[in-house]
Amino acid sequence: MNGDSIVLTQRAQQQLIVLNTLDRGELRMAEAAGLLGLSTRQARRLRRAYRRHGPKALIHGNRGRRSPRRVADAIRARIVRLAQTTYAGLNHKHLSEL
Repeated sequence: MNGDSIVLTQRAQQQLIVLNTLDRGELRMAEAAGLLGLSTRQARRLRRAYRRHGPKALIHGNRGRRSPRRVADAIRARIVRLAQTTYAGLNHKHLSEL
């Protein structure tokens, strides 16, 4: 590879093992789908994506992106400052109400 590394979760690693076993012909599609916890249709879709894109197909497309619902850093810093000073000692529920 060109310096890019792919970090797979434990679930993605298990999917990779099952898909490789399926490609070697040691498993049938229905068995692989059962091991993956997917329907045979979804297992076929995953297998096709894996053949086209390699292990990157097992990674969620939004990995590494910031949430669009994330609070802005300036507001986050203000909330932390208020929680540590003005509203120190309050639990998260009361803090969110104030």
